This record gives sequence, structure tokens and C-alpha cells, in this order.
Amino acid sequence: MIFLIDHNLEGHALLLSGSITNQGWQDLFSIRFVLLEEMSLSVNSSDRVVWRFAQTNQMLLLTANRRMKGKDSLEQVLQEENTPTSFPVVTIGDADRVLNDPDYRDLCVNRLLEIVQNTLKITWGHVEFLFHKLLCLLCNEQKLHMGKWKLRENTTFTRREHRSRRSLRCSYNIY
Repeated sequence: MIFLIDHNLEGHALLLSGSITNQGWQDLFSIRFVLLEEMSLSVNSSDRVVWRFAQTNQMLLLTANRRMKGKDSLEQVLQEENTPTSFPVVTIGDADRVLNDPDYRDLCVNRLLEIVQNTLKITWGHVEFLFHKLLCLLCNEQKLHMGKWKLRENTTFTRREHRSRRSLRCSYNIY
């Protein structure tokens, strides 16, 4: 599974990757963090260009910025272009803590591994429907629009559900 790293998380990705390797998860999951420059994308590329690139190349986008600033902001792009079959955007809630707090970093690593594991479970065998979309649909049937889900001891994440005329959307916020 490949994570395309937004330019504001380059150093963070190095630490997250190191934690995944040190904990022995790299042997179980093939996880790669790639920088925009490695994919020949400029750090000045708009969020729309970065998101479209991630979708075209079946990458999960890892970011810490989801503000709605301008017509090409990531949040605006998700509202306009995201579909039930889009690859997810994963937002780290407190990027500074990833750098300074090893326990928080481990919690983020655990959540990333869960997202990868669930995505791989569904995509294995050429099934193209991702777990997070199924989760959103189930939540929609239960009419849940905002909440915290306890996934395992000491690990929680906030789920946000977006509705528009076009489609149901789901994104992950880590802590």
C-alpha cells in the first residue's frame, strides 16, 4: 500500500516509516511512503492535482491540512470529486505530536496499519470496493453522522461523513 505524503508531512513520514519498520510491521504489510518530488509533483501543486494523482495511481493521501481555502483546497476537491470508490484521504490531527510524542506516533502508526489492513482485506482477490466506503454506507444506514469509534484498546479515530447530491463520502482523521 502506498501513501502519498503531502509536502507538510515529509519529516513526519520518515518517523512513521521508522516506527513501522522498528515494530516489525513492514515484514507483514508492504507499506511505502512516497513524497511529491519522488512522483515528479511540485510541492506547489494544488490539492486538486495531488488528489487526482493519488486517485489515478491508487494511493492513499496522508495530510495534516484539510482547511477549506480556495477552489482547489483539499476539502473542496473532496466535496466536488470524491466518489464511493475513491481512495481515502487520511488526516493527522496533530502533526507536531507525531514529531515530539513517541506514544502518539505509535497510536498513529496503529491506525494507519488498521486502515491498510482493512483496505487490503477488501481489495485482495481483485475486489475494487474499499473497506472505508462500506463503513460509510453502514453508518449512513444507521443514520450516524459524526462520532468516535473505538477500534481496539487505546485506539480511537473520528469518522466524518460527507453528503452531497453526487455521493456519500468518508474520510479518516487520526486523533
